[in-house]
Amino acid sequence: KLDWADATIYQMAEIALHTIDQVTIAMDFDTGAGHDEVIDRLLPFIAQQAPSRMPEEHVRVAKWVLDNLINVGTTERGFRRVYGSMGPGGYQRRQFDFKLLVELAARDGEVYLRATDEAINVLVGALDTDVESAQIAAEVKLENLINRGRLADAKLAAEQARYRTVQY
Repeated sequence: KLDWADATIYQMAEIALHTIDQVTIAMDFDTGAGHDEVIDRLLPFIAQQAPSRMPEEHVRVAKWVLDNLINVGTTERGFRRVYGSMGPGGYQRRQFDFKLLVELAARDGEVYLRATDEAINVLVGALDTDVESAQIAAEVKLENLINRGRLADAKLAAEQARYRTVQY
């Protein structure tokens, strides 16, 4: 539904999950990911989905997805979903308010992104893996690659192991 591009080639849900993933990876106890850092990390993934498209479009898609996960344009920048449940008084409508990515200011005034617990739950729920077994396998694979001197492959395995750690 983008008015500036035919976006049917892009898998926006996958890009959104990848965005949450990249923000989560960049987070530490005090800060998170910078907007530009997240965009840079998204571009290779987006470009693989539409290699014939211009890099400028890839940047716009990345920014669009990021803005929508932050929910730019709304006052509270949160999402609200209405659901119902049966209780002693019959059917009751309830509201669930949540945010996926939030912008926070660091002590130096820089704005950074953090994934909320709800966003991480979405990410973990999207992964259909026996987490404990995958974590053990990733650690063994990483150790083996390092011992054989295959450092580029070890870097990728380490990133995958970190995903399992976050998921676990």
